[in-house]
Amino acid sequence: MPIDSTISMLVRNVRKWGDYYGLSKGCGDWAKGLGLRKGGRRVLYTGCLYQLVPYIDESAKYIGLLEGHRTLSRLLLRLSSLVRPASVIRPSWNEYESLYGAVSLLRASGIEFGYLYGDDVYCGAHLWDLGLVDEVRRHGELIKGIFERNGVEEVITVDPHTTYMLGEVYPSLVEGFDFEVKTVLELADPRGVKADSGGWVVHDPCYFSRYRDLTSEFRRLAKALGIEVLEPKRSGRLTACCGGPVEWFRLGLATEIAKKRMEELLQVGERVITYCPICLSNLRRAGAKVEDFYALAYRILSK
Repeated sequence: MPIDSTISMLVRNVRKWGDYYGLSKGCGDWAKGLGLRKGGRRVLYTGCLYQLVPYIDESAKYIGLLEGHRTLSRLLLRLSSLVRPASVIRPSWNEYESLYGAVSLLRASGIEFGYLYGDDVYCGAHLWDLGLVDEVRRHGELIKGIFERNGVEEVITVDPHTTYMLGEVYPSLVEGFDFEVKTVLELADPRGVKADSGGWVVHDPCYFSRYRDLTSEFRRLAKALGIEVLEPKRSGRLTACCGGPVEWFRLGLATEIAKKRMEELLQVGERVITYCPICLSNLRRAGAKVEDFYALAYRILSK
């Protein structure tokens, strides 16, 4: 895909709709009926990444077909900023189970929290990946305003990219962005869970292993849920890349990287688990069954 046109599309869409697919207020739809209070001092903030994964996977099919067709790619990228992509792309599935799992883990640990519903906006991670510092600062100001309006002081995050943006990037770029950031992995401590889910080969996401070492917290929580973590050759701080988010520009390269990683993981066991929506998307695209940790946690705690 042409890099300049792709970046322009991402920036236009985030400015216009809040994220590059235009989910907008729909990022909070998953929480309807869960009885979560609106706003408050401590809130769960998803950053919309799990909600975006089905759209990423669906659009990847078309990105693959467009590779090598630069003129057509530029035209379609331009059109995607005129017509809200989420109104056209119809994923056949969603990742709500993962978010239900995050809620279940917190509730099983006796942690009180609220939710932002329509104010749960995109975290801005891809803008940072592309080095668009001014756009990141602008988006951080938006998020800061949302938190302040809702009386937020502490934020609970689910995925590594959102955690990094709120805990490291925005505090360095946005004056007064000093909200406390904790992950579900750090806070959750369910007791008395009687389950035996067997062995799962873990793929540790880069941002939870290299930039904010929470791999031990994942293993602690997995053990509490009866999940046996099987270690591949490269894990923890030495984990290997899943291939994302290169798929926006070189889908073939991203898939090749993911396939190599899957080969390493499958040498240890047939069942693979990860705890990052971007890793989940890329590894699944490599053609193997990969489970999300939070979705598995939801099923365990729902029994």
